Amino acid sequence: MRFDELDELHGEDADAAIAELVSTSGVGELADIVRSGPHQLAGRAIDGLAEIGGAEAASALIELLEEAIARPPRWGSEQEIERESRQRRLVRSVARARGVAPPAGGTQEEIAEFIESCRER
Repeated sequence: MRFDELDELHGEDADAAIAELVSTSGVGELADIVRSGPHQLAGRAIDGLAEIGGAEAASALIELLEEAIARPPRWGSEQEIERESRQRRLVRSVARARGVAPPAGGTQEEIAEFIESCRER
Protein backbone atom coordinates (compact mmCIF):
# COMPACT_ATOMS: atom_id res chain seq x y z
CA MET A 1 0.00 0.00 0.00
CA ARG A 2 1.31 3.42 -0.93
CA PHE A 3 1.66 6.09 1.75
CA ASP A 4 -0.86 8.43 0.09
CA GLU A 5 -3.42 5.61 0.16
CA LEU A 6 -2.69 4.87 3.79
CA ASP A 7 -2.96 8.56 4.68
CA GLU A 8 -6.58 8.55 3.48
CA LEU A 9 -7.56 5.68 5.78
CA HIS A 10 -9.04 6.22 9.22
CA GLY A 11 -9.84 4.15 12.27
CA GLU A 12 -10.12 0.41 11.72
CA ASP A 13 -8.98 0.63 8.10
CA ALA A 14 -5.76 2.39 9.14
CA ASP A 15 -5.26 -0.13 11.95
CA ALA A 16 -5.68 -3.00 9.47
CA ALA A 17 -3.18 -1.43 7.05
CA ILE A 18 -0.63 -0.95 9.84
CA ALA A 19 -1.23 -4.54 11.00
CA GLU A 20 -0.56 -5.76 7.46
CA LEU A 21 2.76 -3.88 7.41
CA VAL A 22 3.63 -5.38 10.79
CA SER A 23 2.79 -8.90 9.60
CA THR A 24 5.04 -8.46 6.55
CA SER A 25 7.79 -6.78 8.63
CA GLY A 26 7.50 -3.57 6.61
CA VAL A 27 10.07 -1.71 8.71
CA GLY A 28 10.95 0.84 6.01
CA GLU A 29 7.33 1.62 5.25
CA LEU A 30 6.44 1.98 8.92
CA ALA A 31 9.43 4.27 9.49
CA ASP A 32 8.26 6.43 6.55
CA ILE A 33 4.81 6.68 8.14
CA VAL A 34 6.38 7.79 11.43
CA ARG A 35 8.37 10.49 9.62
CA SER A 36 5.63 11.76 7.34
CA GLY A 37 2.28 10.59 8.61
CA PRO A 38 -0.25 12.43 10.72
CA HIS A 39 0.35 12.19 14.47
CA GLN A 40 -2.21 9.45 15.17
CA LEU A 41 -1.10 7.26 12.26
CA ALA A 42 2.57 7.81 13.16
CA GLY A 43 1.84 6.59 16.68
CA ARG A 44 0.33 3.37 15.34
CA ALA A 45 3.40 2.90 13.14
CA ILE A 46 5.73 3.37 16.13
CA ASP A 47 3.82 0.69 18.04
CA GLY A 48 3.98 -1.53 14.95
CA LEU A 49 7.77 -1.23 14.79
CA ALA A 50 8.01 -2.20 18.45
CA GLU A 51 5.77 -5.19 17.79
CA ILE A 52 7.97 -6.35 14.92
CA GLY A 53 11.02 -6.17 17.19
CA GLY A 54 14.40 -7.45 16.10
CA ALA A 55 17.52 -5.61 15.09
CA GLU A 56 16.14 -3.87 11.99
CA ALA A 57 13.04 -2.50 13.73
CA ALA A 58 15.03 -1.48 16.82
CA SER A 59 17.57 0.34 14.64
CA ALA A 60 14.77 2.15 12.82
CA LEU A 61 13.19 3.15 16.14
CA ILE A 62 16.52 4.42 17.47
CA GLU A 63 17.05 6.45 14.29
CA LEU A 64 13.53 7.91 14.57
CA LEU A 65 14.13 8.76 18.23
CA GLU A 66 17.37 10.53 17.37
CA GLU A 67 15.51 12.53 14.71
CA ALA A 68 12.78 13.40 17.22
CA ILE A 69 15.19 14.76 19.82
CA ALA A 70 17.19 16.67 17.19
CA ARG A 71 14.22 18.72 15.95
CA PRO A 72 14.12 22.22 17.42
CA PRO A 73 11.13 22.64 19.74
CA ARG A 74 8.43 25.23 19.29
CA TRP A 75 7.47 25.77 22.89
CA GLY A 76 3.78 25.92 23.65
CA SER A 77 2.72 24.93 20.17
CA GLU A 78 0.66 21.95 19.13
CA GLN A 79 3.68 20.68 17.22
CA GLU A 80 5.71 20.68 20.44
CA ILE A 81 3.07 18.67 22.25
CA GLU A 82 2.98 16.15 19.39
CA ARG A 83 6.78 16.04 19.29
CA GLU A 84 7.01 15.29 23.00
CA SER A 85 4.31 12.64 22.72
CA ARG A 86 6.08 11.03 19.75
CA GLN A 87 9.39 11.14 21.61
CA ARG A 88 7.91 9.41 24.69
CA ARG A 89 6.27 6.78 22.50
CA LEU A 90 9.52 6.17 20.63
CA VAL A 91 11.45 5.75 23.90
CA ARG A 92 8.92 3.17 25.13
CA SER A 93 8.99 1.38 21.78
CA VAL A 94 12.80 1.26 21.59
CA ALA A 95 12.83 -0.19 25.11
CA ARG A 96 10.21 -2.75 24.13
CA ALA A 97 12.02 -3.74 20.93
CA ARG A 98 15.36 -4.08 22.76
CA GLY A 99 13.86 -5.78 25.83
CA VAL A 100 15.15 -3.16 28.26
CA ALA A 101 13.59 -0.69 30.65
CA PRO A 102 13.06 2.86 29.40
CA PRO A 103 15.01 5.62 31.11
CA ALA A 104 13.56 6.85 34.38
CA GLY A 105 13.56 10.48 33.24
CA GLY A 106 12.90 12.19 29.99
CA THR A 107 15.65 14.77 29.72
CA GLN A 108 17.53 15.03 26.44
CA GLU A 109 20.71 13.83 28.20
CA GLU A 110 18.97 10.76 29.65
CA ILE A 111 17.44 9.92 26.29
CA ALA A 112 20.80 10.33 24.55
CA GLU A 113 22.40 7.97 27.09
CA PHE A 114 19.54 5.52 26.58
CA ILE A 115 20.03 5.60 22.80
CA GLU A 116 23.75 4.97 23.22
CA SER A 117 23.16 2.03 25.55
CA CYS A 118 20.67 0.54 23.08
CA ARG A 119 23.14 0.88 20.21
CA GLU A 120 25.71 -1.08 22.23
CA ARG A 121 23.36 -4.06 22.64
